This record gives sequence, C-alpha cells and structure tokens, in this order.
Amino acid sequence: MTSQEALQLLLSEKRLAPFAHAASGNIARAEELYRWNNRLSGALHAQIGLFEVITRNALDRALRAWCLQRFGTSSWTSRDLPANEIHVLISRQLADARKNTAKAARNRPPRHPRKNAKPIHDDVVAQLTLGNWAALLGAFPRHQMSPKKQEAAASLWSNAHTVAFPRLRLAPQQDGHSIPQDGISLGDNYRRVTDLRNRVAHHENLLDVRVNRRLNDMITVLAAIDENIPGWFLRGSKVRRIYQQDPRGSWS
Repeated sequence: MTSQEALQLLLSEKRLAPFAHAASGNIARAEELYRWNNRLSGALHAQIGLFEVITRNALDRALRAWCLQRFGTSSWTSRDLPANEIHVLISRQLADARKNTAKAARNRPPRHPRKNAKPIHDDVVAQLTLGNWAALLGAFPRHQMSPKKQEAAASLWSNAHTVAFPRLRLAPQQDGHSIPQDGISLGDNYRRVTDLRNRVAHHENLLDVRVNRRLNDMITVLAAIDENIPGWFLRGSKVRRIYQQDPRGSWS
C-alpha cells in the first residue's frame, strides 16, 4: 500500500483532496498540512468555546433582566411565557433545547444527584448553540431575515442586548423596527465566528480561513461587553502561534 493509499484509507479521499491539491500532489506535504490543520482546529475549538461561554453568560444576564421586568420571571426559556420576541427568533430551537435537557436528566447515572431532575433555566441555556445566540442577535443570513424577525431582534437590541454589550455605542433607531447598524455589525462578527465554529466542529479544512480576522471578530464582540475581556481571553491562546506555523509558507 502506498503512502497516498494509506492516507486516503485513514482520512478518505475527499477529505485528503484539498490538502493534496494545496501540496501539488506531494503526499508527505499533504500529511504535514493536514496535521497542522488539525492542531489549528484544536486551538480554535478551545478559543471559540471560551468565546461562547462568555457571550452566552452576558446575553443570558441581559435577557433575564428583560424577562423579569416584562413578565415577572427571569426564566426567559420557560415554556409558560406568552409569545414574545425570543419565540419569533428561536422558538423551535428553544423547544429542542428543553427536550435535550429532559433527555440528559433521564440519561444521568443512577446515583447522580440530579437523575431525572426537572430541568431548570440554566440547563436549557447550556443546550443552546452558538448559532442560537447569533439568531437572538438577529444575525441571520440576509435571505432568512423576515420583517417579523427583524422587528423582534430590533426590540431585543433596544431592551436587552444593549445591557449585554454596554461598550457598544448604538446610534438611536429611527423607526424602532430596525436593528441598529452597530448591532448588525456585531451580529455579523458573531455569525462569522459561528460559521468558523461549524467548520471546526465538522473537521473541515481551514486552508482558506483568515484566522486572524476571525479572532478579531471574537475580540470585537468581547470588547463590547468589557474592554478588559479580550486580554484575558487571549491569555495562553495558541491560535496565532499555530496559524503562523502554516507549512505552506516554507514550501518552495
């Protein structure tokens, strides 16, 4: 069995193809590139995970306060709430998150202290994906943004998201039904990070990803929460160092 056949067997021909193409058919270089891609993917997974936790907590705090003021309860994930902006944006995803929390409770080990426990708000929040949070910001692809969703997201920006991102200076909305431009920009930052997260999670190649730009997207969002967060967020990060080790830079 040749080296190429062995790699194709291990990785699949289609997965190996972009690396082989970038290496002009040199299998040793294709393997080197694949291993670098794998290291970069691991570093990004850790970085995006940290980004997700920080932004999730900021948004959850803001939405709790909004929900308490409007409905008298801070549990904005509750199935008992009247229809509201959150349902317009992520109704199905929220229902799925509730189902997943109930399933997780049933599947806990017999001696687990929360075996079969009734899911609480924090359980549901933990089940929401990065894409769900992007949707709450109104960060939909343009063709998926209906007027109803735009109005719902605009309302949340006015009444909740400004609390989550206090460092973001938003110009007043002229009609009250449109997402502020700075909110759109931050949502675009968030959506690009979500797209990268999906590539990383599905082990797709990162050969054409502008990693420094995506890292800057994360920093922009985090700085809108607190200007001190980006420094803490980058402490110990391996992303830039590994990105600079792209073997293609040394190939003649």
